[in-house]
Amino acid sequence: MLIFILSPLNISFKKNNIFYLSNIGSAENHLSFHISVFLGLHKYILNHAQSILPSLIFLDQPSQVYFQNGKDDTDLLEVINIYRQLLFEIKRIKEESGIEPQIIITDHIIDFGDEVQNEFARYFRTDWREGRKFINIAN
Repeated sequence: MLIFILSPLNISFKKNNIFYLSNIGSAENHLSFHISVFLGLHKYILNHAQSILPSLIFLDQPSQVYFQNGKDDTDLLEVINIYRQLLFEIKRIKEESGIEPQIIITDHIIDFGDEVQNEFARYFRTDWREGRKFINIAN
């Protein structure tokens, strides 16, 4: 049984095991917790015919917990795993519900390495550096 407690934010996987967000450890664990909850809720709700939940998740810089100093040279495999797991879950949710959720990610990581860059190339839309803006407000 999965139980969500919204205030304070907690999750319980069994009747007597409550995992408090404040006690789950590192920023990496917090990221995993949030992504798991978002994907789990989407999977659960999208499997109901009367669902009105938009099939959209927006993630802002999930790699930030691995590159807090702004460098793209450590923990790269962990970031690659995040992206691969997100793609895996999108596929699984579509297979089970018939609905393919859209996940929009804004991130600052540039280089995954050639092999992985090619793996993810079809999912990247643009690079928002060098004066290009995600939301361009005219003066």
